[in-house]
Amino acid sequence: MNTTKIITLFLLLSSAMIYPFKIQAQDRLDVSESQEMMSQNMQNGFGISIPKAKIKDVEKAWKKYVKKESKASLKENEGEYSAMSCVIPAVSTDTCNLYTRFNEADNAVRMFAFLEVNDRFISSSRDSEKTTNFKFWIRNFALEQYREAVEDELKTEKRNLDKMEGDLKSFEKEISSAEDRIRKNNREIERLRSEIETLRKEQAFTNNEILKQKQMLTTFLGSAEQRKVEEKRLKDMEKEYKRSVKKDESAHRKIDKLEDEIKKLDKEIDKNKKKEIPDKKDEINAQKLKVKNVEDLLSNIR
Repeated sequence: MNTTKIITLFLLLSSAMIYPFKIQAQDRLDVSESQEMMSQNMQNGFGISIPKAKIKDVEKAWKKYVKKESKASLKENEGEYSAMSCVIPAVSTDTCNLYTRFNEADNAVRMFAFLEVNDRFISSSRDSEKTTNFKFWIRNFALEQYREAVEDELKTEKRNLDKMEGDLKSFEKEISSAEDRIRKNNREIERLRSEIETLRKEQAFTNNEILKQKQMLTTFLGSAEQRKVEEKRLKDMEKEYKRSVKKDESAHRKIDKLEDEIKKLDKEIDKNKKKEIPDKKDEINAQKLKVKNVEDLLSNIR
């Protein structure tokens, strides 16, 4: 395993081992209360962080959530969303003004909401029931967004795992294909060697016939016409011999090419068996652990 893959595997395993400890901290989704600057100056509000979420997704979902819960439409002005003169039954039967701001920080979306009732921004010290209801209401929203973000993360990690397992199957398939190719090449080499053996026998026979024909022509006493016939016969024998030699040489070249391919395939098989497949299995095991941790994280969101 090369240095880069060792480092990658170490980081994956480290991340997976640390994950369970992060779950406990992130799962709580506490709503904090503090004075914050907003469009109506410094006012009391309630903040919550939504881990792993994307701000555009959260803002879009918040509009739908408020519409569903209060039938009010949010208006945006300089990054602040507001719904005026609305009623949120889950919080209070009183008419209220809702203000919300979002920003991204540390792999999370920070949400801060303000609720104005009877010209006064609610606080736990003066509006205990409304505050409890409001905190519960915005936490429910944050919880759902957190859950959706983790579900998206789980889908991504599972896709990554599927790809890794697909890569592993590809390596295994490459080995199988290479082994099939090697067997096919070996069969072809055997056939070519058998062909060469036959050609060598034919060459020996033809060469012997050529020698006999040449010897016969040195003592030939026939007519000039008959001599031409015998000389043509000799040339045909020599052509046949050359054709056989060329076939012999071609067969040897094919064998060399097939043997070179076998050596190359053997190296690829060896690389896949000793490096690529073990490395990929380690990567898959680390990814499975990562998927398991995200699944655990998802099941702990409440």
